[in-house]
Amino acid sequence: MPFLDAQFQVQTSDVIAFSEPQRLAVEMSVSLSIASEGEWLYKNLKYPRFKNFYGYAQLMSGAFVVQTIPLTFLNQELLHWRDQSFGINDTTLCMGKFLANLIQPSATVGALLIKTRQRYTSIRFRLFGGIIANVTYVWQEGESGCGNVVLEPDGKQGQPAIPNNGGASGSPRPSDQGGDPTDPSANDGGYDPNSGLQPPPRAGGGEASGTWKIQITGFRQDDSTYTFQLDSEVSDPNAVVTANLVPTPGSSPNNAGKLNSTVVFVVNGVSRTTIATGFGVQIGSPYYY
Repeated sequence: MPFLDAQFQVQTSDVIAFSEPQRLAVEMSVSLSIASEGEWLYKNLKYPRFKNFYGYAQLMSGAFVVQTIPLTFLNQELLHWRDQSFGINDTTLCMGKFLANLIQPSATVGALLIKTRQRYTSIRFRLFGGIIANVTYVWQEGESGCGNVVLEPDGKQGQPAIPNNGGASGSPRPSDQGGDPTDPSANDGGYDPNSGLQPPPRAGGGEASGTWKIQITGFRQDDSTYTFQLDSEVSDPNAVVTANLVPTPGSSPNNAGKLNSTVVFVVNGVSRTTIATGFGVQIGSPYYY
């Protein structure tokens, strides 16, 4: 199978497309070499090959960014793939033809190989001013080692999807693309204890051992500020906990005229008045820790 290569300079702001033969290649390698660092910002010499910063590359699938690649070394590989299945399938088919000829020398065995089109369509570059860089492509075209017929893939195989940045899609979600049945927990970080789903996993997999707390800021009588954490002493991680402020009965404002308030926890619909009071109190959202 023949190897091909190409090398050329990358512009400061550039996009370089993969040709169709490159996307169908059995093996493909894309590398970048810095020919001039310009006025380099720094060199991190703790690495065996010093690390600098020359800009960014983005590997694309149509309009979709697959990977952002910081350009940090004088010689840096950006992308490599090898279609292992092509060689395995060709070897298997060649062995089948060889064995068939041993059994019946006049036998004719037809064998087809279908190429795979990679989803990558281009690499976009954004270099710092004064940086001169060369990109090198090396690829291997797929050919059979024993005369098997090599076919092109379906025209839609490996082609990127069509983006939609114009607004919310009006198409209905397919019925089989709801939650993940293999991990039926609510969204991590936004767990709703009333969802009926199990809580997200936690490190160690043990039972929860925290309590619901809130952060409080307020003012003293002389209008100096303070901050502290108020513990509700509610240890059930599935409890529905909110916090409210109510006027403190019989209290007067502080020296700056700020009113006195008392913190009230509401746990599963039941109010629990605390001893936390203060002038101009502000409270955060309850969190479990």
